[in-house]
Amino acid sequence: PPINLDGHVVTDQPLKLYAEGKQAPVPFMLGNTLREGFVKMPLPTLRETIRRQYGSLGPRVLAAYGLDGGTAPPVDPVYGDVSVQYGTDQSHRCRVMLSGLQHAATGQPFYQFQFSRDLPGQTNASTHTDEIPFVFGDPALTALGYDGPEQRKLSAQMVSYWTNFAKTGDPNGPGLPKWNAFEATRMSYMSFGPSGPTAGDGLRREQCDLFLAKEKALPTWQQGER
Repeated sequence: PPINLDGHVVTDQPLKLYAEGKQAPVPFMLGNTLREGFVKMPLPTLRETIRRQYGSLGPRVLAAYGLDGGTAPPVDPVYGDVSVQYGTDQSHRCRVMLSGLQHAATGQPFYQFQFSRDLPGQTNASTHTDEIPFVFGDPALTALGYDGPEQRKLSAQMVSYWTNFAKTGDPNGPGLPKWNAFEATRMSYMSFGPSGPTAGDGLRREQCDLFLAKEKALPTWQQGER
C-alpha cells in the first residue's frame, strides 16, 4: 500500500525513490528471517497467484518452486513449505536483493543478512523481527528465554556487527567473520544461524533472479500508479 507522505522526511513513495536512486546517500543494512511468519496456502491458489503475478515468466517460476509437476514439492527443512518460501521470497528476501542492487548502484555500501534460525513458539517457527532480541542482547534474551550458550554467542556477534555498523557504516570488526558488502555480481550476504555467522553469495538466486526480471519489466511502484 502507498506510504503517507509528509513532504519533508518522506517526499515520495520509497519504492519509487529507490528505483530512481534518490534515497539518502548512506550505508544501508537490510535483511529477513527464514519464513517471516508466512503460512501455507492451497497449491491451486499458489499456482494461480504465480501465473497472475508473473505472466509470461510464470512457467519458469513454477519450475523454480517445484510446482511444474502434478504433486507438491517436499517441505524444505530450512525454508519451509513452498507457499511459505514464495511469500517470503516475494515480500522480503528477493525485495531485499532489489534494494541492494538499487542502493549499491548509488556507490554506497549495502549489507544483506538473513536470520537463519527457528525460534520455538513463533509462527511457522520463524517470524518477522525474530532477530531483534539477538541484536539487542540482554535483557531481551533473558526475558524471552533465549539464554543458551550458542544463543548468547550468536547474540554477542550480532551486537558487535550492528554496533560497528552504527559507528562506522561497516559491520566488520576484530574477531568477526568477514561480511562482504552486496554488489550486483556476487550478491553477498551474511546468514545468522545456530552455528553462528556464515557468509554466502546469491541468496535464493534462482527464484530471486526471476523476481528481479519481473521488477525490471514492471516495477511495483509503477503498478500502483496504473
